[in-house]
Amino acid sequence: MLFSTDFSQLDLICPQAAQFVRDHDLVALDPGRYDLPDGDFVNVIEYEPKHRAAAQYEAHRDYADLQVEIRGEELIEVESVGKLSQTKPYDADDDYALYDGATLGETFLLRPGRFCLLVPGDGHMPSIATTGEPVSNKKAVFKIRLENLPSRA
Repeated sequence: MLFSTDFSQLDLICPQAAQFVRDHDLVALDPGRYDLPDGDFVNVIEYEPKHRAAAQYEAHRDYADLQVEIRGEELIEVESVGKLSQTKPYDADDDYALYDGATLGETFLLRPGRFCLLVPGDGHMPSIATTGEPVSNKKAVFKIRLENLPSRA
């Protein structure tokens, strides 16, 4: 897991995502899926954050998530999948498994100007509300195939 406020680092993580951020006004971008080179893509979503009690962890095997907050703010909890109890078996077609929220993970605050990279093994519980008030958030979730991430040579 990587959490940062330094968008210049996106080129080191995923040049295709960095180029997409430079080429698009994310605030004005319509929700939907946008394809990137090499089988990667980004989902731009608008949503209302949920209370933690209604949230659960998810994890992926084939893609890393690069989550970029565009509007609003949310908490995201992260914990190793080895410490979580699975509630939905891995779905290979949609690349995810679900886990219950009984374990408290490390919490990060995502807001515009911040991003996080979540790799397989990182159970993550995104979209947790920071207040009890209803708000409308917007986020870009880049789905990056593992072979497209830089190697750790």
